[in-house]
Amino acid sequence: MGRFVGNYILDLARRCGVESMRFSAASWRCVISSSLCCSSGFRAMAVFLDGLGKRVKIFDPVGFCIYCGAKDNLGEEHIIPLGLGGNLILPAASCPTCSDITGRQVEGAILNAYWGAHGVPRLRLNLPTRNPKKRPKKRSLKIMSPNGEVRTITISATDIPLAFLGMTTEHHRPGILRGAEPTDRFRGAFWLKYNDQELRKYAKPGETVEGIGKFNPFTYGRMICKIAHALATAEYGAESFKPFLPDVILGKSSHLTHYLGAQVSPAPDLQGLHNLHIGWLETAVPPYLVAYVRLFCNYGTPDYMIVVGQRRLDVARPL
Repeated sequence: MGRFVGNYILDLARRCGVESMRFSAASWRCVISSSLCCSSGFRAMAVFLDGLGKRVKIFDPVGFCIYCGAKDNLGEEHIIPLGLGGNLILPAASCPTCSDITGRQVEGAILNAYWGAHGVPRLRLNLPTRNPKKRPKKRSLKIMSPNGEVRTITISATDIPLAFLGMTTEHHRPGILRGAEPTDRFRGAFWLKYNDQELRKYAKPGETVEGIGKFNPFTYGRMICKIAHALATAEYGAESFKPFLPDVILGKSSHLTHYLGAQVSPAPDLQGLHNLHIGWLETAVPPYLVAYVRLFCNYGTPDYMIVVGQRRLDVARPL
């Protein structure tokens, strides 16, 4: 397979408010920072590759939309998107309007097989899709030489160099935990990890490659927040906490980093394809409900810390 190299994006091209990923076959710079730590008593679960697409765990029905509170025409919610192998199901949890936002607008942009941030690993790892006939058989890559010449190659979708996109934030802890004021600005870095031997099949040293995926930190962060919010509802019940995230998830607020922080963990986590942790941060009064989300954890991807909400004082303390 060749070694994987983690590094910040070397070159960015802006298109329609998103970042089109380019990376070079000449520079291999590893970015490692200290690990996020989970407090004792956190609940943990993992999604394993051999269980992808199977309904491994179905939680109790919610009975109302976990994003807006509507009670009619409710559908099930995958805590981790189905397109990433999500097999944790929360029934009767999303109304059609919110499902369209979280599904088509948010997850659809991330999972798009042609340009989504996680389109490449979906193809390479053969992750589930609701439309197998529409899964692309070919993908194009643009190769740019140091003198600016560009050539386009078309390869089998299963041969595209395996790469993972993500982000880190300027502060590893969300703003709410640092006493910071909410901000609409995103301060952080885009993160890329790729297999250098696979890349060198198509690009020579000094050349840059475009076509792995596009990345918008707010859209990506909304998906991470959606996972955390659904997980909190499934594990502790919607009545146990005052939610902070619905407006961020639905695009009504851009205070993303007030509730989300991210950093690169020092090593891959081999316990599954994705790992989730959630628990109460008892040092806050009232305690905060905090989730940790790490997608493609066995490839050494960033760890996301999300403050989902605050304990309600008018309900019994959760176990």
